[in-house]
Amino acid sequence: MANAGKGQRKARAGKRVTRKKSEERAKLTWAIAHRMRRQILRTLAESDGPRSPMQISRELGAGVSPIAYHVTILRRFGAIELAEEQMARGAVEHFYASKIEDDPPIEALLAETRLADEEELDV
Repeated sequence: MANAGKGQRKARAGKRVTRKKSEERAKLTWAIAHRMRRQILRTLAESDGPRSPMQISRELGAGVSPIAYHVTILRRFGAIELAEEQMARGAVEHFYASKIEDDPPIEALLAETRLADEEELDV
């Protein structure tokens, strides 16, 4: 009987790990549900290195303030990471890189939504 309790605890511990990963995946899915965040991820994935919010805003033709906001969300939910910092005009400029380049389901989603996202920009 005592061993059965240990087995049940191990099974529950295994479920907690799975649940945590599931929750992280759900949060990542929520984070990339926004068109602008998907565009930021595509920009980072297609770039030759890390990009700052200012560089991303120029590439997407969007304001730097909304880009910085969406970059913060993507970083919070693990889709991107801070790659480097540089001093620029007396301030620290942050450069980010994508963390989902080896994630086939997310890469497929980004590819499948590209056309709709680009059409929405033209409106």
